[in-house]
Amino acid sequence: PQKSFEQGKPDSVYTLAGDEDCLYLNIWSPDISANLPVMVFIHGGGNQQGSASQLTGGTYIFHGKNLAERGQVVVVTIQY
Repeated sequence: PQKSFEQGKPDSVYTLAGDEDCLYLNIWSPDISANLPVMVFIHGGGNQQGSASQLTGGTYIFHGKNLAERGQVVVVTIQY
């Protein structure tokens, strides 16, 4: 398991409660009838930052459409 990250001392004045549904798969496939290899990409960020759909410089850097079409591979990215 990933070690927890704390910045400064914990603040006991506030209690955080919430629910977040962020477990998603993005899947690109050039042809669903073909037997193709599957490439799974899990973005980094130390469980603190990052995204499977991160926008950098106007480009989605983990977008698998072109790789799936040109590489004849099924591309899966995970949002967690």
